[in-house]
Order: sequence, then C-alpha cells, then structure tokens
Amino acid sequence: MGSLTFLLPDPPSPAAERCLQRACLAGGYELTPVPTKRTLEPGKLTLSKDVNESGYLTAAWPLPGLGCPVTTSATLRERAEPYHLLIELARGKLNQVRNQTAEWEAIGLTVDAADRAELGEAIRLFGTAVLDPTDAAATPAAEQALAKAYRYGERVARQFTEQLLHTRLTEGGRLPTALGCTLSRLPSEADREAIRQACTAVRLVPDWRAIEPTESAYDWAAFDELFDWAAGSGLTVSVGPVVDFDADRLPEWVKQWGDLPSVTAFVCDFADTLVRRYQDRVKRWHVGGGLNHAATCGLGDDDRLRLAARLLETARQACPDGEWVIGVAQPWGDYLEGGDHPYS
Repeated sequence: MGSLTFLLPDPPSPAAERCLQRACLAGGYELTPVPTKRTLEPGKLTLSKDVNESGYLTAAWPLPGLGCPVTTSATLRERAEPYHLLIELARGKLNQVRNQTAEWEAIGLTVDAADRAELGEAIRLFGTAVLDPTDAAATPAAEQALAKAYRYGERVARQFTEQLLHTRLTEGGRLPTALGCTLSRLPSEADREAIRQACTAVRLVPDWRAIEPTESAYDWAAFDELFDWAAGSGLTVSVGPVVDFDADRLPEWVKQWGDLPSVTAFVCDFADTLVRRYQDRVKRWHVGGGLNHAATCGLGDDDRLRLAARLLETARQACPDGEWVIGVAQPWGDYLEGGDHPYS
C-alpha cells in the first residue's frame, strides 16, 4: 500500500478539518480520484492507496472570501518525509494557473498588468513558504499564495471568456447557443414571463413517481400541462432525464424489485411510453441521469451499464430520429475515492 503524509497547520480550523475528511489521492492523465484511506491525527494527515506509485493530492481548503475550493497538487512521489499540505496546494494551483495562462496567451489573451503583478506576488509568497517550511511565516504565506492564485485565476478566466466571445461575435455574429433552464412543474405566471424573457430553451423533467404511481396506471395531466405551456411559449423543448436513477426519484413499487431483468423491464416500459407520447414534438432527449453511480435498487456498476444500454436502445427505437444524452452525476469523480465503483 502506498502512503503520503501531509503536515497540517496547528491547529486546523473546524472548517479545514471538515474539508480534510474528503481529501483523497488521484492518478492518471485525467486526475481520476482513486480509493483512498484517510488517517487524520493532530498536525498530520496520511492518505493511503492500494497501488505504490506517484499521484496527486485532491483536497478542499477554506479561504477567506472564496469558500472551500478544491485544489489538485502537482505530482507527488511516495516518500518517508512528510509534505506540507498548504505548500503543496499552493504549488499545484500556481502550476495550474501559470500553465493555463501560457496556453491562453499563445492564442491571443492579453493579461492585465495588475493581474500579472498579483500572480507575481503569489509566486513570491510561495517562494517564502518553500525556502523554510518550518518557519512560522511559511503557513500563512502558502495560504495567501493559494488565495491569490485563485483570485488571479478567476479574473483571468473571465478576461479570456470576454475576449473570446468578443472575437466570435465580431467574426460570426450572434451565437446559436441555447440558453435555458430545467423545469419539473408548471411555473407561476410571473415566473413563466421571466423564463420567456431570459431563455430560448427549456428542459422538462418528468416525475416518474407522479406519472406512474402504481404499475401501468399513468397520469399525464401535470406533465402534459407543463409541456403544452413550454411548447406554446416558443421555447426549444427537450425532455429528461427520462429516468433519473437517484433512488429517491423512482416509484416505490419499482424499488421493491432488486433484480436486473425486472428493473430493466419497468424502466424500459416507462421510457418507451414517454418517448412515444412526445416523439413528434421533441428532438433532444436526456435519456438517463445518475447511471454512473446511483445505487439503483442495489444494482452494481456492471448491471447499471447493461441497464443504460437497454434504456438507450429502447428510447432510440421509440424515436429513431431523436438526439440522445446520457447524464453523468458528480463528473469530477468524487464518489470514486470510496472504492465501491470499479469504473470511472
């Protein structure tokens, strides 16, 4: 088993301790979280994984005015000597924003002088912390460097977005991008007008529990009303998730079944009925949400993959010309560090 140990500020704040309860190790090109065992002791955090290899620390840390952003360190090798947590978080964030700035500058970004000066100050503070990590000033210097790097990154990302949008609008005119919201029930009159003013699209979420409270007994009244209003308002309408695999979103009578054939039959029957009902008025369908990790009726990863394939196949047969989306919950892979899921 491979382990990395990190020295903590003494004492860490209650908010920091809560953050450290979710710290984990990550690896691979995409920095995917890996199953991690945490041992939190006074002044020290030890993270362990099954494989002996270098990797990354992923941890949240409270910063004044910034909440508790999650930071990924630079590559860390296993060693007996402990790392200093805040120094490694600052190193990782500075590495990220400097590389990103260089990439964006290569395609035309112009960074404000004041922002470049703040990045320089963050680098100076980081250098102060690295030169003597045992000095009392090292921890606050690293924390300030981390906060400045986040503030710099936020502003530069906004600058890049503004400059890129300006270029695209100048060259190609108005963007065809849809701006929408998600609705599961008919909004109030005031909200309907606000949605029409602000949005060009809407995604309607069917509530399977309300539509089919008992097997084969359908009540479409509320969803039909929502659908008719959205379509009549000139909004581009998409539907989904057709089935949300969060356990709390499934009808109670479905939850009673824990075997793959039964759950698949119920899910596909509902999807087929829903899609055929609206297929002439909807082009884009969000076919399933949470399939990557929801504990659906006790089904494991392999069974959920089979279920996802059957659901997609059923929906496409019901509406061959549709466009299909599969939803991924927790796309940063937070759930993988628990070790219960073999697939990312």
